[in-house]
Amino acid sequence: MKTSAIVTLVAALGLPMSVFAQSEEMQNEAVQGATPADTRQIIEDWPEVSKEAANAMTEKYGQPDEATPSMLVWNNNGPWLRTIVYKEEIDHEFPVPHKDVLEQFISYNVPPDKFDELAEYDGSVIAERTKGELSARCDKEAANFLAVNLADDIIKGEKSVEEAREFYADTIKQVMQGQQPEYTTALLFEPPPIQQARDSDERAISVAEVEQLRQGEAEIASFSELDKDDSGDISREEAREHERLNEDWAQYDADDNDRLDRNEFSAFEAQEMEQSP
Repeated sequence: MKTSAIVTLVAALGLPMSVFAQSEEMQNEAVQGATPADTRQIIEDWPEVSKEAANAMTEKYGQPDEATPSMLVWNNNGPWLRTIVYKEEIDHEFPVPHKDVLEQFISYNVPPDKFDELAEYDGSVIAERTKGELSARCDKEAANFLAVNLADDIIKGEKSVEEAREFYADTIKQVMQGQQPEYTTALLFEPPPIQQARDSDERAISVAEVEQLRQGEAEIASFSELDKDDSGDISREEAREHERLNEDWAQYDADDNDRLDRNEFSAFEAQEMEQSP
């Protein structure tokens, strides 16, 4: 069923749009792309700033690739990896009070030692090291261009945080006066290919350690499996199900109480691992 038909059906039944959001089938169909009617239906009850951003992006980039009751998404649109317009409005005071509703992403490898500076510069500039993405979230695309271009300046050491924030405020004043400064019209650098931007980090647990931990898990699982009454130890009767443990019982029942605690069972497991090929 097409998304437009689903929306029409929900409306005809007098059901809230939350029904549309909660249906996995409907959501899956929505990601196939939205028609103009779908988009208008979805944003009809959105807050004004979100609706304005949605209309601006639709006019510039066409219909979104994905549409849900809470967001519209464009993939690989213009210079951006992804553009998202959210229904939810987030208050942001810098440099003047506005609503953050429009987030736009590029591929970028942000060095770990620059994350603090970016956070100090603008809380709506977001870096994802592993994914290799940098995004800016504001109410207009021009502001996102400005935010990302200045983030690039900070990362490259061309501007300090203080200089970037001052430049940002001065540039927005120009925009409010009807000007179109260079920093607000396009990316002033070439983002790297996404695979080059991603940082998978370094392994901290060796293969040998992983195997050792897995053997430890196996030991606990075996103990739990044999301790059928969950008493915290293995009785002689319970051990009869394990042939080698039953045969060598006396060797591991150190206190000769006809029960093996975890320490005694660990000695058995260690011997088993030594004898295994």
